[in-house]
Amino acid sequence: MRRQASSFIISFFFVLLLLGASALSIESEQEEYFKGEEIVITGSCDSETVLIAFLNATRDVVEETVDCEENAFSYSYQTSFLDPAGPWWLNALAIKPIKYSMEDAQTRIRVKPVRDSEYYLIRFLSPSERTIARYTDTDISVRVTDAEENVDGAKVVAWDAQGEKLELTALGAGKYGAQYSIPIDTSLEEWGIIVTAEKDINGVVRGGEARVDVSIGNTPIEIEIVKPDTKNFEIGNTVALEIKASYFNGKPLQGAIAKVSFRKKESDMQGAGSTFTHNIELDKDDIGAKKIVVLVMDRFGNSKSTEFDIIIGESLFSKVIEAAPFAIITLVILAAVFFLVLPQRKKSTKISGLGKRKKSLEKDIEKLQEEYFEEGKWGVEAYNKRIGELEAELSEVKKQLKIR
Repeated sequence: MRRQASSFIISFFFVLLLLGASALSIESEQEEYFKGEEIVITGSCDSETVLIAFLNATRDVVEETVDCEENAFSYSYQTSFLDPAGPWWLNALAIKPIKYSMEDAQTRIRVKPVRDSEYYLIRFLSPSERTIARYTDTDISVRVTDAEENVDGAKVVAWDAQGEKLELTALGAGKYGAQYSIPIDTSLEEWGIIVTAEKDINGVVRGGEARVDVSIGNTPIEIEIVKPDTKNFEIGNTVALEIKASYFNGKPLQGAIAKVSFRKKESDMQGAGSTFTHNIELDKDDIGAKKIVVLVMDRFGNSKSTEFDIIIGESLFSKVIEAAPFAIITLVILAAVFFLVLPQRKKSTKISGLGKRKKSLEKDIEKLQEEYFEEGKWGVEAYNKRIGELEAELSEVKKQLKIR
């Protein structure tokens, strides 16, 4: 509630400045105070009560509600060595339930240290990191000393990343500390950790103050690729993508969404909480090595992306389909050769052979006649038989060659 009130004060102050004068005002008796002095403020009002809030930057110092009597209010605050030094904003906030309106007024002062408020030396033991992620558990611990001697029994406080006051526990040997988990919605800005100490020894009050600056970073998100469990795919396949995401400490994401990028196109993944899915259909334009990028974001602006490659090749079916036109053309050519060219080639070969046989038979007949009539090598009966055989075969060859 204190933090919400402080946020209201800061937010509405600037709005009300634009709206003009209001019935609420606030004034401080002094512009500067020393630690240990009493801060006195007064102001005008027209509401039943006024909320008073003193802030050092975003650190809550005090919040009190005072009555508005006769259109005026007053308030005093006794500072101590546990309060931070530096500029303070003194805020007055008036809420009017009947009119459903709010008024805000501010004034600024400076609180300065005194010698005794800087008497003790405070050394930070942790955090040692200079950047701490939101949602991280950390320790705020210091050692308080006086001339190198440990100071025990002191009251020691710090302010967390959202401005709330933390009391540090005595750990012994001058050490004081507290465990603290940085809220996930903490602003991504510098966290000035201020620690103050105060100890009363027989009526003598002494203190100390120290500061260390730490940057607040995004909460790391971890992404596990559950599916696919293979990198090799074929055209026409579906890549069933499934991821699991969580914060680095294993805690579930809050208000998370996930997106996937493929072919330079971004798509929303389905799911909620920590598990998300998406299907990617592969086509012929996806052949080769392709990259899939996954991005996960939560509602606080924390994000993480990861990427992986898949290899896409042609399927046997797609190769058959792709080769079909060439196969058909090849079959047509083979058919033409088989039914047209080969028969003609066979016919041509046959005719060529018959021509050669015709010439051979004609020479054999001519030689036979020469041997019979001129040389007398053949008898009548043998000659007539042989000449009959040769002329019969020649007649058949001429018939096939269609020669008369």
